[in-house]
Amino acid sequence: MSKNIKFLFFLGLLFIFPSCIIVKEKVFTEQELSSEFSLLPAPQVPISDVSIRSPRGDMIAFLPENWFFIDTEEKAPSTIFSIAVNSNYTLCLVFSRLTNKINVGQILKESGPVGLAMKSFELKSSKSLHRLRLIGNIENLKNSYQKFFVYKYINTSKSTVGKSAVFITPLNEVYEYSLFQLDFRMKEPISDEEFDKIFLSVLATIKY
Repeated sequence: MSKNIKFLFFLGLLFIFPSCIIVKEKVFTEQELSSEFSLLPAPQVPISDVSIRSPRGDMIAFLPENWFFIDTEEKAPSTIFSIAVNSNYTLCLVFSRLTNKINVGQILKESGPVGLAMKSFELKSSKSLHRLRLIGNIENLKNSYQKFFVYKYINTSKSTVGKSAVFITPLNEVYEYSLFQLDFRMKEPISDEEFDKIFLSVLATIKY
């Protein structure tokens, strides 16, 4: 990736992923996370054996075929621990840690688990100067290992879409997985169906 593309890429990340704010960590109970969840389908796109792992080792996921990791050169926000793109640099997926960015215990108490996803979206929207608009409702999804709170959004100034899932691991870490379109190259058309297939396929691979 050229230096100019890298600069635009990381500048975009800074506008989407806010920097860290330290709050007191809390242990979350199953009661606080209880809700109705729909079961994720098996991956609908080919998945590689290239894995994504959290720093604490409490989460693992797998990249789609022909995707590769980006070397952040320590320019990405400290909360991000994995960034990958597809072969033509039109889509990007990011894994980040939310635990110390938001007061999770208070949010669960006041708004329930859906509040975690709403807060995640609020942080993104604020960082983008409120150019993001939520599409549809927050979805509660699960696989055999993990529960997820999922939302989709559009950047109204760039007409690019993104989708994020917030989840809590057995070590009480709160993580976010996001997939979004990149806009520093000419965009290739992608249908909502294909975008969702990629997002849900990676989501289905997440386990601990």
